[in-house]
Amino acid sequence: MKMLQSKPQLSAFLMTSMPKSGTHLMKQLLLGIPGVSHDLKDRFYPEKTTILMEKLNQINSNHFGQGHLFFSKELSNSLSDASIKHIFISRDLRDVVVSFAYFIESKYPAHPLHFFFSEPTTTQKDKYMALIKGVEKDGLSYPDIATWASSYEGWLSDDHTLTVTYEDLMSSTESMDRQLIRIVTYLWEEDLPSSYHSVLIQLMKKNLDPSASPTFRNGHIGNWKEEFDDELKSAFNNVAGKWLIRNGYEKNQDWL
Repeated sequence: MKMLQSKPQLSAFLMTSMPKSGTHLMKQLLLGIPGVSHDLKDRFYPEKTTILMEKLNQINSNHFGQGHLFFSKELSNSLSDASIKHIFISRDLRDVVVSFAYFIESKYPAHPLHFFFSEPTTTQKDKYMALIKGVEKDGLSYPDIATWASSYEGWLSDDHTLTVTYEDLMSSTESMDRQLIRIVTYLWEEDLPSSYHSVLIQLMKKNLDPSASPTFRNGHIGNWKEEFDDELKSAFNNVAGKWLIRNGYEKNQDWL
């Protein structure tokens, strides 16, 4: 602990995610770093880059901002120019669909699909299909899952962003440790001795508490395999199969 306290403060940084991809998991890990904090006022959602940057520049040292921000080259360059480090977490879109469906019905009354999801005649399969294929009826226009995800996908190949997947954090203890070392190294660069890494990642993991997350359901990897029937798999493959391949979740479209 003293070792860390003797090091320079961390500059304010940013952690964002694709919704339902492990936002609170990452937040808890980051808050396990001694001295690092997050204020509720430092939540960020899509708006003009100039306004976002004004707000981001007001974050204190040793604090981080959190939110869901669409990718744009303008925002990426602005973060780089301001030396604001950015961690982005993503997840298999099939599991995002499953998690989002439950979340919209039970905890997101403001979502455009909430009314439809809450109707007694709407089945779980109907909810998944709506998120996969999108909805265009009765005055409601909601994008398909590939279009929805495209707003965030640019962060996955952004040179100025550290990208972490939910699967890399949750597949094994060893995999999580590797990702936490990546995060620590990214944030401190050469300012934190590697000899402290093992202590720090243990503190980060010790701070994990799924019950403290208001949006946590079960966190399983591959939960979609238990939820999707052949029709849902086919629909997803037609809409977003190429996304899975681009981002390393499948080698081809023969995963059905």
